[in-house]
Amino acid sequence: MGENADIQIISIAFPNLTSSVGFVKIRQSDFTQKPIFIKMGDKVGSGYSGLGNLVYARYPSLESFSRPWYGHFIHHIQLEVKPDSVGRFVVFLKAIALPHLNDNAHYPQKGIKDYQNEFVAVFSVEVVRN
Repeated sequence: MGENADIQIISIAFPNLTSSVGFVKIRQSDFTQKPIFIKMGDKVGSGYSGLGNLVYARYPSLESFSRPWYGHFIHHIQLEVKPDSVGRFVVFLKAIALPHLNDNAHYPQKGIKDYQNEFVAVFSVEVVRN
């Protein structure tokens, strides 16, 4: 099991969307805090520093978090996502523990970085017409 943290954030981002309104719906969540939608243009932290280094969101995302985060608990979120066009639909996923004391405080630990200068796991699906 993981370690305890003051806060653990699970971020799911949608770089193909310009808005999550009408496209992303939370079906279920058992995180201790209410998930929040980040809109394009919102100020968000970067560089694993929390709100110490702010940048503007370039695409919508959803942040689920628990405060405090107990390493022996497992949390879940279930989403319904309806892309607005056919083609490759990309989702970025990352997890960050704060305070961010070392590389073990984030997932993934390598790969591509997003506009927040933080590593993300990249997933995609091919969207087709009915």
